[in-house]
Amino acid sequence: MAKFIQPDPGSIYRIEIQFKKKYSLYPCEDAEDEEETEDMSENYDEPVEAEMSYWDSYEDYYSDYDYYDYDDDYEWSERDNPCSKSYYTQSRFVARNILASDLGIIVKGSNNNRLLVCITNLVTSQPMPNTQVTVYNYQQQQVASEVTDSKGMATLDCTEKPFLLIAKSDKQRGYLKLDDGSSLSLSQFDVSGSVIQKGLKGFIYGERGVWRPGDTIFLTFILEDKQKLLPENHPVIFELYNPQGQLYTRLTKRSGVNGFYTFITSTLPDAPTGYWNAKVKVGGTEFGKTLKIETIKPNRLKINFDFGVDKLTINDKSILGNLSVAWLHGAIARNLRARVDVTLTNAETSFSKFPDYKFTDPSRTFDTEEKTIFDDRIDQEGKAKISATLSVKQRSPGMLKANLMTRVFEESGDFSTDFFSIPYSPYSSYVGIRTPSGDKRGMLLTDTIHWVDVVTVDNNGNPVNRHNLEVKIFKIQWRYWWENNTDDLASYMGNNYNNPILAKSITTTNGKGRFNFRINRPEWGRFFIRVYDPVSGHAAGKIVYIDWPGWAGRPLRTDPQAASMLTFNADKNTYKVGETAEILIPTSNKGRVLISLESGSSVIKADWIDATDKETRYSFVVTPEMTPNIYVHVTLIQPHNNVSNDMPIRLYGVIPLMIENQDTKLQPSISMPDVLQPEKEFSIKVSETNKKKMTYTLAIVDEGLLDLTRFKTPDPWNIFYARE
Repeated sequence: MAKFIQPDPGSIYRIEIQFKKKYSLYPCEDAEDEEETEDMSENYDEPVEAEMSYWDSYEDYYSDYDYYDYDDDYEWSERDNPCSKSYYTQSRFVARNILASDLGIIVKGSNNNRLLVCITNLVTSQPMPNTQVTVYNYQQQQVASEVTDSKGMATLDCTEKPFLLIAKSDKQRGYLKLDDGSSLSLSQFDVSGSVIQKGLKGFIYGERGVWRPGDTIFLTFILEDKQKLLPENHPVIFELYNPQGQLYTRLTKRSGVNGFYTFITSTLPDAPTGYWNAKVKVGGTEFGKTLKIETIKPNRLKINFDFGVDKLTINDKSILGNLSVAWLHGAIARNLRARVDVTLTNAETSFSKFPDYKFTDPSRTFDTEEKTIFDDRIDQEGKAKISATLSVKQRSPGMLKANLMTRVFEESGDFSTDFFSIPYSPYSSYVGIRTPSGDKRGMLLTDTIHWVDVVTVDNNGNPVNRHNLEVKIFKIQWRYWWENNTDDLASYMGNNYNNPILAKSITTTNGKGRFNFRINRPEWGRFFIRVYDPVSGHAAGKIVYIDWPGWAGRPLRTDPQAASMLTFNADKNTYKVGETAEILIPTSNKGRVLISLESGSSVIKADWIDATDKETRYSFVVTPEMTPNIYVHVTLIQPHNNVSNDMPIRLYGVIPLMIENQDTKLQPSISMPDVLQPEKEFSIKVSETNKKKMTYTLAIVDEGLLDLTRFKTPDPWNIFYARE
């Protein structure tokens, strides 16, 4: 552009490239006879949308139709014929807005409309202090304004949802759209977890798992407001909806006990049965829980069913489970009919002696199987022996979980139920693999021999010898979700045209063996390693990433988004409060690194550091506010005139770090009578080991109701400290 104009800092220039039919070299028979005299600039009044993206493709769709004011010579049927003037429309031309500015803008937003803005100089990569930052909403009304500090950073609390940011420094101007669609993609990073609603967390629980029409319902809501966003005595609204979605009742409370709010309600005796929905609304957020209301009867029989072992296996031909039944008032239940159904589902496979090995096969899937293992009468003493022999029709990825439902029928036809789960091993032995840890980024390198350790164990994790284990390695395409979705990988591996790039056999001695492989350039990417035991039928597999040696890992050049992805790592995946975490970032000796420690709802800390040659290290102390997890978001900014590598000016990446805080776990000591008798007083004493102030809920429920759903005491910790 400098050949035609003198660029004015802060200005926006629009560049449009158009061409006439006579400029085309496409051979047409009537090219010599046809003359073009029209002025292209007069035919197309509307500019072409700048910086076309996927979501702008509707314009290409509409341009195929006569939505523009073409001249009389335009023919829709000739729109794709290069020999017709109707071909040369706006859809053939390109345009782009060029901004004459050295301001680079990075914005991080939280769900409470708080923004962290970082301004840098694109030429030098240095922060830009004293830069005026102004934010506007979609209606172009100013919602926040601030000046950057010495680090080029500014924090803005927007009164409304932001849409556009304008940065001003002398004559320099920078613009950035803040709509969700313009944000950087995080789809290739591990950022899954529960969503924090406007900085608030909540948990609803009841005193049992099922209610009857007409029962009183006792529900408790726990509210966590770490950032103190809500004013004192803020209303907490409870709503109960019937299965038809109709509002049944509404209650409001303005005070609770240490964040605990109790709501007591009831249904009518003729209330509809099914799944009811309880909702709690507070501070613009909403939390829900599904309630089961059914016309059930409490258990009148106490059912005890135990196999006497912690795990069932395919080898258990002689193990018998003991079933004993008694009336809740203590009498023996005699000669009643009992039925035991088992449902098999997937479970985790691991052995304590080999914690670093993978014992599951992600290329297999398992569909739930149901079967009946007992249907007979118990004896005079209310007991029965039940065989533990189980079998499956499918090849599972690993261990299974056997969910057993026991029903004991009274002579009248009424029945009581009991439900429990136990691990089940469908294989006589298991194979496990351990791949190399790789470099500091967890990657393996090409042109290098890599060793994979293999173990074979029995159901209890004891080593066994195996011959002719089948080893295969497959090349798979890059898809982040294949690591979390076994269905896609199983379908991919099931295709008969996916031939292994390596196949061999190995033997384990004393349960251990090894094999090696090497991937040479120009190959790189994701590879699936699988070891199969033909004796037991079990297999183990793992996906590894293999890349060329390099200072920052080769970008995935077949993926345009991945070209700007930065791969880095931490010295550990899980930390305890008080420990020091160290981040290892591959860099060159030019540029600066923006490190942002972010929770599920806000930016906890942000720092600029200078990049060093080959690797940059950053450490920080883990604090309680980082629980249950944080994300380390790293942005590498390289100077515009950097020629030491061909990477983009901006590289970014995200990794999760799990944080453990033992002070958040309760260790209560409870003393109370084993049996409660009607019309008699009793005492319960509760004390906390760490002697902190705690809040408790006391509920007294008929044991016959609790047994219906195998009700367990709710555990709010798993909700409030779940990964965000």
